[in-house]
Amino acid sequence: MSTWQFNFDWDIETERKAEVSINKLKECGLDFNSFKHHGINPLYFAEKVMASGLVLNDRLTWICFHGNQDFGFFIKLMMNENLPSTRQNFEKYLQYYIPNVLDIKSFMHSFNLYGGLEKIAKQLHIVRMGSQHQAGSDSLVTLQVLFRLFNNFESDTDRKNYLEVFDQYNQDLYGFSNDQAFHTTYPSEQSNLQMRDIRSIQGVGYSNGGSDMHSSGHLGGHSGVHGL
Repeated sequence: MSTWQFNFDWDIETERKAEVSINKLKECGLDFNSFKHHGINPLYFAEKVMASGLVLNDRLTWICFHGNQDFGFFIKLMMNENLPSTRQNFEKYLQYYIPNVLDIKSFMHSFNLYGGLEKIAKQLHIVRMGSQHQAGSDSLVTLQVLFRLFNNFESDTDRKNYLEVFDQYNQDLYGFSNDQAFHTTYPSEQSNLQMRDIRSIQGVGYSNGGSDMHSSGHLGGHSGVHGL
């Protein structure tokens, strides 16, 4: 199980942003000054992803933790236009580009787990490699949490339990599908959250057939998008 990390072309001096998020990510080691000169062009990235088999592919399942903003930015890149104005239309695009996606935060209560990614990882005795809020590290922790919840899929019972969760929670992104994701968010905070486009994406890939397919990065300054 491994991850890799990259960043998009992004100019901290001219792009819209939330200063609180930027400062938090700087504390975690992100070098925003380097993105302008060494970041990947978002349209080039979208072109490569479209041809990669990581999207438009119902044989892959993407894994995330509180992934509403992550997939919002990701789908916007794939579309190369503004996001749909309604949640219903967004979900249609999500299902088109990412047919299978599990958000651990949507079903973790079934395992009597509550809190953020870091808290859950500690409860499951997962040792983080790297820094929190760094793409590769968050990706790896998220995937390790999933495998720990289902005991590395070692038994038929574990695989059956996973399929039951998948059937119930596929496409259930926390922050879009869960009402509890909204009641503590106020309009001013929503405005700030929408501006946290720091031009990077996060993920881990693992094919159902057993061979590894990895794509990693970070979106929006929180946990990101992962593939299983």
